[in-house]
Amino acid sequence: MNTPKWAFYSLFIAGIYNLVWGTWVILFPQFSFEIFGAEVPKYLELWQCVGMIVGVYGIGYIIAATDPNKHWPIVLVGFLGKVFGPIGFIQALYTGVFPLAFGIHNIFNDLIWLIPFYLLLKRAYHFHTDDSHITPGNLKDLQDTKPTIVVALRHHGCTFTAVTLVELQRTLSEIQSKGFALIILHMDSTGEFRAYAKKYLGTSKTWNHISDPGRKYYKALGLKKGSIIQVLGPNAFLHAMIAFCKGHGIGPLRGDGFQLSGIAVIKEGKIVDSYQAKNASDKLPFKKIIDTNS
Repeated sequence: MNTPKWAFYSLFIAGIYNLVWGTWVILFPQFSFEIFGAEVPKYLELWQCVGMIVGVYGIGYIIAATDPNKHWPIVLVGFLGKVFGPIGFIQALYTGVFPLAFGIHNIFNDLIWLIPFYLLLKRAYHFHTDDSHITPGNLKDLQDTKPTIVVALRHHGCTFTAVTLVELQRTLSEIQSKGFALIILHMDSTGEFRAYAKKYLGTSKTWNHISDPGRKYYKALGLKKGSIIQVLGPNAFLHAMIAFCKGHGIGPLRGDGFQLSGIAVIKEGKIVDSYQAKNASDKLPFKKIIDTNS
């Protein structure tokens, strides 16, 4: 793999450390409090639960070490924990819950990992936002024998992909009646996507799809990637919670997590109308696109 040694070892060592520390806390929960002069809590099971969580994080870090760019969400969650952990200790220190010596945990559990985890996230961000290595596809490959609506989805596991397919299903008959062909652009494998989309759109007699994990057709359509705020910001989080309550869950990351969705109308090998989502949660204007180009 193209993972540099420092990136691999940063996560691998962090994973081993978390597993060792978590196991130690589970087996000897009172030791941390006694050695640093803190009051032993009544319910040590809660401290053991912390050890379990930290240990599970360790497994995630070891998995992420194999490909930090692909598994950047694991790194992000770990980084946030290492930011909030010291903040929580400062609050506990201020209120007198923990003595200063207890902060040794934050030094080795959090602070020493902040810089490498930040660099890993920065590296992953540049990797996912750099399109210079992608050769644009041919728009004619995206057109059927008649005017074609191309719906470009976010990655398979994104809850907003499910929302988009639900909205698309509601306009599927109108797309057909207005004489458009429908092609769905995605980044998943052909078989996996066909089985996934069938739950929303039925058999593929009324639609076609193109697997584009290299994103060359996304680039040909001019569809850009989003920033962290556009993909993981408050707006996306709020709408994700709403979608989750409606039964649209979150699946594995299959494709580029930063890629935003979009829709385009292609006639005679040219884009005659298009829409680029500005946020991961944006709904595609199927009705407007159909009416404008009918």
